Amino acid sequence: MTVFYFNIYIIKIRSIEPSTASHLRTPLSTHPTMMAGILTKTVSKAPAPEPAPEPAPEPALDPSSSLKERMSYYKKLWNTIPAGTKGMSQTETYATTVPLEPVDCTQVFTAQGLNKVFTCDRFSMKMMGPYNCNLLGRQSALTPDVLVYHHKNFTVLHPLGQPGLALGADNAFKAAHMMIVAQRGDSTFNELLPSTPEEITSLEERLALGAVVTEKMKTNAPLSECGSKVIAKAKDMNVPITTGIRDFVQFQISAMPDELREGRPGYLLNDENGVDIAKNSVKITEMLTAAFTGNLELKIYIQGPDKNTQAQSHLHMFMLDPDADIPGAVARDYHDVHEIYKLKMADMDA
Repeated sequence: MTVFYFNIYIIKIRSIEPSTASHLRTPLSTHPTMMAGILTKTVSKAPAPEPAPEPAPEPALDPSSSLKERMSYYKKLWNTIPAGTKGMSQTETYATTVPLEPVDCTQVFTAQGLNKVFTCDRFSMKMMGPYNCNLLGRQSALTPDVLVYHHKNFTVLHPLGQPGLALGADNAFKAAHMMIVAQRGDSTFNELLPSTPEEITSLEERLALGAVVTEKMKTNAPLSECGSKVIAKAKDMNVPITTGIRDFVQFQISAMPDELREGRPGYLLNDENGVDIAKNSVKITEMLTAAFTGNLELKIYIQGPDKNTQAQSHLHMFMLDPDADIPGAVARDYHDVHEIYKLKMADMDA
């Protein structure tokens, strides 16, 4: 037998009193208090603000620009980034922005707009092992791996990576490639950027130092004449301070530990035949001797922020044949620092 169950619900409908019903039927317009509240809310609601217009992007640097045009471009660019709009010089910005520790600097660099200045695709603000765009700054603040000369607040070093690469594969004097850097407190970013009078004086001193170091290398001056940092490193390596500076440079290169050679940026010193001679003390000595006892002349260059992989300013010292054309990569990617100095001085006098 099938049984059916039913649920019965009893709902009590509340009646509406006539007075209440008439109240609900009354138009809102007859209730001033209610209307005032609605109107107040409607009137007091402010319209949504218009979104701020996007700033116009800076025009790209024309690769065919002259040196003067490039300096003008970077001056305008510097004056639009946060560091420049705050009236900060290169020296002030470097000292307060660039960390001494091996850390990712993306956030602090971007906050000052430096990511708009340094545009080379190999400029790494992130750490890649022990390497990033501040490696040179960390090295120069301590003791460089291949130290050449030290005076006051300036250091001359032989670079890691592939020294002399821009001189061309067939160049026989790559070991003579040196770089001049300023210690922290005097460090700047790049000479194509605008400079204060004090920074121009620093540049003048660095150019003069390049000539002094070249003369020391030509005469193979003893380490005792090459500055306190050089003397200290020589003592740490048990090298007599009567040793010649060319010999000390050779010794630092040939004694470089393998983990430094094989890391990043590494180290490779090719001769004119493409053979790595970085562990061959005899070949290195011969290359340095030939570079500094022949008819080659010192030329000092920089790369612009569009080519640099390091944030700290560094002047490249090359020994070049005065009767030969400037090597292709140097002519294309580097700028004569003496010419930059002249333009800065002319701008000051204008």
